[in-house]
Amino acid sequence: MQKLSYIIGLFVVGCSLSSCEDVIDVDLPQAEPRLVIDALIRVPAEEDYFPVIVRLSTTAPFDAEGVPRVSGAGVSLTGDEETYRLEDAGDGIYLGELPRKVISNETIQLDITYKDAHYASTTKMVTTVAIDNLSQGDGTLFSGDETEIIVDYTDPAPSRDYYLFDMDFGFYLLSEDSFYQGNPINFSYFYDNLDPGSALTIDILGVDKAFYDYMSIVISQTGQDTAGPFEAPPAEVKGNIINTTNPENYPLGYFAIAQQYSANIITE
Repeated sequence: MQKLSYIIGLFVVGCSLSSCEDVIDVDLPQAEPRLVIDALIRVPAEEDYFPVIVRLSTTAPFDAEGVPRVSGAGVSLTGDEETYRLEDAGDGIYLGELPRKVISNETIQLDITYKDAHYASTTKMVTTVAIDNLSQGDGTLFSGDETEIIVDYTDPAPSRDYYLFDMDFGFYLLSEDSFYQGNPINFSYFYDNLDPGSALTIDILGVDKAFYDYMSIVISQTGQDTAGPFEAPPAEVKGNIINTTNPENYPLGYFAIAQQYSANIITE
């Protein structure tokens, strides 16, 4: 699955050095692993209680196989009065359940303890609007075989709003309302190699300016050609989570709470 509306040019230059016979082994410096925290909490529109998932991993050398998952960490979310502890479900996944009235109205603090270090961040939920309509268009880009999906939504006025779209298959898209504030808007998204009868779920999430800027950098770095933008990016991008024990050993990742609306479509 590839998104053809985003193209990366890769140029390879070949050099022939036939006179060089010796093999030189170079020991590359190995950076100390950093904790990677995927703490984007999605708040669905219709549920009073909903599952919360936080994913923990660490950075790894460039030539390592797979992503090292973190087990044995302590993970909790604290509102104005109550603390909710997440259970270690294995494979770096920590699960819990929070009531809507708490996460929608209170400032939430994330606390993580791992290997004698304490990590923390605070945030509040950012609201969003529902998707008005999903439809399939007949436009194409380059090969003529792409599937066009048209997303319609209406931006509220007069606030400045930022949106993160989860386009399914690990693809994400950002938008901000500088040029369409308070108006209905639509955009086309093109999928390659999508068979008729394919089911798509597209989510719209409310984000703030800081998370919008962070995701813009991460999506640009990953090129959306990985397991998703919440895996460790090729270069270190500092988020909003700090290491209170040793600030210089800061983690990667972000803590955000986003109201989410979803819409479904089956392609023709």
